Amino acid sequence: MKTKLLALSFLLAGWAANAQVLNDFEADSPAVTAAYGAEFSTIANPDPNGNTTATVGKINRTSTAWYELVRFNVSFTVPANTTKYVHMLARYTSTTEPNMSIRVDANGNDGSVDIHPMNTYNTPGEWMDMVFKVEGGATGITPTEILFFADASVTVLDNADLYALIDEFVLNDSDTPIGYEPQDMMLNDFEEGSPAVTAHYGAEFTIVANPLATGNPSANVGEIKRTSGEWYELIRYAKYFNVPANTTRYIHVLARYTTTTVPNMSIRVDGSATGDGSVDIHPTLEYTNVGQWQDMVFAIPGGENGISVTHILFFADASVGAINNTDSFAYIDQMQINDSAEPVASVLTFEKNAVSAYPNPTNNVWNFTAGSSEITSIHIADLTGKTVLKSNSAAVDATGLTSGMYFAQITAGGATQTIKVIKN
Repeated sequence: MKTKLLALSFLLAGWAANAQVLNDFEADSPAVTAAYGAEFSTIANPDPNGNTTATVGKINRTSTAWYELVRFNVSFTVPANTTKYVHMLARYTSTTEPNMSIRVDANGNDGSVDIHPMNTYNTPGEWMDMVFKVEGGATGITPTEILFFADASVTVLDNADLYALIDEFVLNDSDTPIGYEPQDMMLNDFEEGSPAVTAHYGAEFTIVANPLATGNPSANVGEIKRTSGEWYELIRYAKYFNVPANTTRYIHVLARYTTTTVPNMSIRVDGSATGDGSVDIHPTLEYTNVGQWQDMVFAIPGGENGISVTHILFFADASVGAINNTDSFAYIDQMQINDSAEPVASVLTFEKNAVSAYPNPTNNVWNFTAGSSEITSIHIADLTGKTVLKSNSAAVDATGLTSGMYFAQITAGGATQTIKVIKN
């Protein structure tokens, strides 16, 4: 049992203190039975990214009956006029959205009301926390069984290569899906199987063949056009992850704009499937590499309590009007989150180790070099991403800056690279 508690620790850290594990499919968990053509087995967890437990449940479909299900015993109470939430980690191998539901039952039959998840499973091949709302009603309920319908009527599963993995049935008081805390996680690369993107308020989004392989060898990228004058045009997609309390994660976005006007881009993260977020997070450095790919970095703070993100919203050009729907577009790619605040240089940029600053640390002036390339601009930003100095020459006077670390974004020869510099 000690091993199980250790395996669960990373999940329970994000759940309420009164969380109750209903089934984690380890050795001493409630037995599961399959009915009406469903097939159930416990297997070694094939994907620890997002779920570190040893054993998970596997469900296959062996008939076309819509009511195939698995079931297991539970013991909990939802008091009158209150609501509890059953969380379940799910991983489907099909790209078709499943029609999953649970029923809670106290009589040993097949229940009566399908409870569909509050969120949509849209991350094929990845673990995702599905949340089911269980209401106590006027008198309260005391379920004795959980019944899970993995794929009612849609038939996204079969008994060969399309199956569902489930794990970590947990009851708590929170309706927020629990993500996980990846060290390095791709959010969207706009290739096949990536999260679906929707455009709102006049934005237009299309996945297109990458028009510029220099700096980004990906096959496909996202193309964003502006079709109205609304400042809040945006695109959005679902993705689940956590940012723990008192920490900061960084979303990186490869961007390529065809306009010479500096765009006003920002990201919002949202815990709601229907909301538009609340705080614009601007990149730590400006987009300056016109017509080229440039890594834009957005700092996502966890705050005092941590945050559970369910949706990413990207504003390509709020209010400035740098892009349109005729000849000035934004291309984005490789949206990922990690622990690094430092932008990644384009794949084809400077000679190796060519970019440097001396002296570094400095008391007054940094002198920058970029190999044989001529430096055309330098932006100095503090750790919050605020630009504090700009220069068109290789020598930057730092005497007016306070002591500390800064990021220097150097553009030379059509390429951009960022290095760390220190002011004494």
